[in-house]
Amino acid sequence: MVVNRILPTVLLLLFSLSARSADVIEGVAEQQATNWSAIIMFLIFVAFTLGITLWSSKRTRSAADYYAAGGGITGFQNGLAIAGDYMSAASFLGISGLVYLSGFDGLIYSIGFLVGWPLILFMIAERLRNLGKFTFADVASYGFYPVFTDSLIKH
Repeated sequence: MVVNRILPTVLLLLFSLSARSADVIEGVAEQQATNWSAIIMFLIFVAFTLGITLWSSKRTRSAADYYAAGGGITGFQNGLAIAGDYMSAASFLGISGLVYLSGFDGLIYSIGFLVGWPLILFMIAERLRNLGKFTFADVASYGFYPVFTDSLIKH
């Protein structure tokens, strides 16, 4: 079963490596000019992102400020954040790659992701908020080994 999945991947890798080693079809390969506008836009984007990070780091004083903006996020802003998380490039590329590799089975996985993600969100979010914890790892360490984790933190 595993061989049936690995063999096509290995063959595809071998064929892609041989295709990359091919020469130019005809003519001489030319180096393209440097795209300065793209480089400048990238640097502006990086500077803007670092500026936002610097601005927000000066306003953050506690874990509650860092993880939940001090409780000052409206429902609409939270909805936008959840939608952005769900519709991220990783989700789209991962699901489309899964459908490509697995066919109809991958499509069923994508439906499971669509249904399961909000369900888990609604089941866990309130409990995290009620415990005053922000990540699932915080809840797991608090619930399973509070003495052990507290001793690690103190030393």
